[in-house]
Amino acid sequence: MGREQKPTFAELLEGLAILEQQGDLSTVIDTIVYDSRKARQGALFVCIEGFVSDGHAYA
Repeated sequence: MGREQKPTFAELLEGLAILEQQGDLSTVIDTIVYDSRKARQGALFVCIEGFVSDGHAYA
């Protein structure tokens, strides 16, 4: 069975009304995280307002 191709940042954003975007659109995304401590190369960090802190402060 073939390996599934992972999307680029640009492909994930297609068709969305984006307010702000940071990063290289050609980056291949292999995971999505909401904890900034888990952000790394290939991870898409999504800012979420939490109970303890607001992820937007770490963007």
